[in-house]
Amino acid sequence: MKPVSYLIVVASATLAISTKAVEIIVLTPKPIVPAATLEFMRSALGYGYKVEFLRGTDIILNLESALEDLGEIEGLIVLYCHGPGSLLNGGPHGIIAKFLKTQAKILFAAERNFRANETLTSLYPDVGSRKKFLSSTGFMGFASDILDLLASQTRSKKRDLHTFFSLAYLDPHLRQKFGIRLDTKSTIFHVLNNGIGELTLTMSGIAPVLKNEVEKNVPFVIQAYGSYLWELHQLANFIPGAWDPETKQCVACRMGYFNH
Repeated sequence: MKPVSYLIVVASATLAISTKAVEIIVLTPKPIVPAATLEFMRSALGYGYKVEFLRGTDIILNLESALEDLGEIEGLIVLYCHGPGSLLNGGPHGIIAKFLKTQAKILFAAERNFRANETLTSLYPDVGSRKKFLSSTGFMGFASDILDLLASQTRSKKRDLHTFFSLAYLDPHLRQKFGIRLDTKSTIFHVLNNGIGELTLTMSGIAPVLKNEVEKNVPFVIQAYGSYLWELHQLANFIPGAWDPETKQCVACRMGYFNH
């Protein structure tokens, strides 16, 4: 599938104005039950993203295989999301511009909980935020950089996605070499677990807008797991454009995309 292509102009206090021709594609594991990603796919297609499914149970192997095909496309950015636990809350142009301003090569979602090997908890550096732990359910970066990181490690170290990326981030050499950063300000990724209270849903004209009132921004990827998936499903009644303010009903529900 051909990625979405954009010409992006980036300007910030620390980054000189530059024009970059970039493309973006979304990668997500193919679910066993297709209905599990209906909400995610509606949000992705609603905002104009191109989505490609990773097939098979070995996510790292399939991610690496997909990147080998995509890595030669100059300027290609990959957005990886765990579909059943994700919603997109903004379009490709905006998310690319925000990513480039972070000056990260690979940017990961950050959260307050650590869900992998507990022995790694104390190894995480202080980042001046309670969201100090890496979440592998959402990350983005240039395809070539992600592929280089995967290729730099032996197969024995690629046991599972979360442990692999956690260990890479905790290694100062790898963290610097591959420009790995955590999105501690929810600039792009926001994890609902222990973070639902930061969000507000308001109406802007006829369209619902989801904002992070603590960080004063609009996150582009909303994610959840466990009991917080219910909160994510509730938000899917409103974004993107799923809510009809006249009838005060979920449009997507009536269209049969999903049923709560």
